[in-house]
Amino acid sequence: MKHHYSCLLIFSAMLITACSNHQKKSNNEGFEIDSIEAKEQKMRDAYEHDTIKIASENYYIEVHRQPSDSMPKVKNESGLGFTDNKITLTIKRANGLPFFHKTFKKIDFKHVVEADFMKDAILEGIVFDKVENGQFSFSGSVSYPQSDMFVAVRILVSRAGAVSIQKDENADIGSDEDSIAK
Repeated sequence: MKHHYSCLLIFSAMLITACSNHQKKSNNEGFEIDSIEAKEQKMRDAYEHDTIKIASENYYIEVHRQPSDSMPKVKNESGLGFTDNKITLTIKRANGLPFFHKTFKKIDFKHVVEADFMKDAILEGIVFDKVENGQFSFSGSVSYPQSDMFVAVRILVSRAGAVSIQKDENADIGSDEDSIAK
């Protein structure tokens, strides 16, 4: 009986140790890495908000990036897998009512990003940039994970809620040798 108790105690200690070693770690580029099985990486969940004034009216902007397990995964040349993101953009009037609410996925940019690039890229981020001609201007990027290669996109949202997406040819991207956003 004493022997069974010792075996049970040792087994419990091994199980607790094994479970406690299975934790998520993060690298410097915002990706969460599973420490036991680093075959797939995900960017961190991110939430940003801001208040913008246009023509004496306040607007509230919310941008929420989430990794999406339901979308196809991409792999880099080393075979490491990455989870793509979905990004929800909400713009609310001063009364708190949203007039624009859309969840963007990489596919929403297919008309401005080449198909060959899209298949190995993820939707990395969208940020508020400025007010441009009375419209909300957002900068975004579709990129190869953990690299400097990306395509910059511009998202314009009118105060009526109409949206247009274009390639951002004027993004501050450094030298042409370091990017594909030409």
